[in-house]
Amino acid sequence: QRIEKTPTDGDSPLPVTVYGANPNPGTFYVLQSWNGSASAIRLSTVTGNIPNATWNSASAVFPVGGSPWIDQTGSVAEQLGESRKTATNDSRISTGVMINGNIWCAHHIGISPTNVAVQWWQLNGTPGSSFGNILQRGRIGAGIANNYRFFPGIAVNEFEDVIIGYTFSSNVSRLSSAYSFRSNTTPLNTTDDEYIYKVGLSTYFKDFGGERSRWGDYSHSALDPVDASIWTIQEYADQRVGTADADSRYGVWWAQVTPASTLLQTDATIGAVLEPNSGLLCKVPVVPKIQVRNLGTDTLKKVDVGMILDGVPLGSLTTFNNLSIATFNSSSVLTLTPSFDVAPGPHTLKIFTINPNGLADLRTFNDTTTINFTVAPTLNLPYTE
Repeated sequence: QRIEKTPTDGDSPLPVTVYGANPNPGTFYVLQSWNGSASAIRLSTVTGNIPNATWNSASAVFPVGGSPWIDQTGSVAEQLGESRKTATNDSRISTGVMINGNIWCAHHIGISPTNVAVQWWQLNGTPGSSFGNILQRGRIGAGIANNYRFFPGIAVNEFEDVIIGYTFSSNVSRLSSAYSFRSNTTPLNTTDDEYIYKVGLSTYFKDFGGERSRWGDYSHSALDPVDASIWTIQEYADQRVGTADADSRYGVWWAQVTPASTLLQTDATIGAVLEPNSGLLCKVPVVPKIQVRNLGTDTLKKVDVGMILDGVPLGSLTTFNNLSIATFNSSSVLTLTPSFDVAPGPHTLKIFTINPNGLADLRTFNDTTTINFTVAPTLNLPYTE
C-alpha cells in the first residue's frame, strides 16, 4: 500500500521504531520537524491494516518547546584547515524510538549562522489527551559560536539510559565522532558531559561537482539485544591520501556504553591481552600477560583465568587473589601460567575468566577473548645464500 503525502503534510516523515509493548497496539507513529520559528515538531499516527491503513494527519499533535530554531541550516559547519563548509542540510528528525510506551527522538537545529546544536525530546506515547506531551527535552551545544553538532542518532534501553551520537566540528577542530549520554538518574532535560571518542584526522571536503560537501549518511545508534548496553556509530574525517578534494576520506567508528543500570553483581572479563599480540610473533616461549576488567557491581577481589591453545586447554586455571578492582576498572598487568612454546605457523589462543569472587559469572558471553597470532619460522644463524 502507498499512502500519498499531501502538500499540507510537511516533509521528511520519520517512522518510529517500537521496542517492547506498544500502549496503543496496531498503531504506528510518525515524527516530523514542523516549524522552527514556532519551536514545533509534529507527531501523528498510522492505523488500520494494509491495504486500508490510514495516516491520521488531521489528528496530529504539535509538541512545542524551547526557543525558535533555524530549519534550513545548509552548508555552515566549519572545520580546522578548510575554509569551505560542510553540509548540515536541515532540521528533519533523523531518529526516533518508543521504549516503555514513550517516544524519544533527536535532530539537529540551527541556533545561529555559526551554531548548529542537537535537540532531543521525550514524548508521552499513551493514547488520549496526554498523547505527545513533552516529558523532557534538551539541547546539546546550543549557544556556542563556531560550534556544530549534527546528524544525531539516538538509542534508549529499557532502563531509559540514553545515548545520542553525532558529528562534532568547530573552527578549531576536525570533523569528529562524539556522543552524549544520560542515565536514568541524570537530572531531567539534561545530558552528561559530551565525549568526543574519535577525533578527526584530517580535513574533508568532497562535493562531487555539486554544490555541497555531503555528510551524515552513516550516523546511527542502537540498543544491544543481549545486555541492554547502547552503541553508536558515527563518521569522522579520516586521513587524506593527497591534497586534492578527491583525496578526502571519511571513516566510521563504533562506541559502546555500558550503563550502570545494566550491570550485574559478578561479571569479570579480559580487559586487555598484552602478550601475545595479534599478528606476527617472533619470540618464544610465550609468556601470556593480561589485564582483568571488572564489569560487576561488586569489587572484584578474586578471579580464575584459563587458556585454550588451538582448541586444547593449556595447563590449569590461574587464580588471582588479593585483587581490589572497582566497577569499570582494570587490574594491573597479570602473568598467566604456564608459558608455552609453539611451532612456527598460525595459532589461536583463547583466554577466559571464570568464578569472579568465587561465584558464578552472571554474564558469560563476555568472558572469553581470542587472539590469533603467527609464529615466525626459526632462522638459524649464520645464514648464507
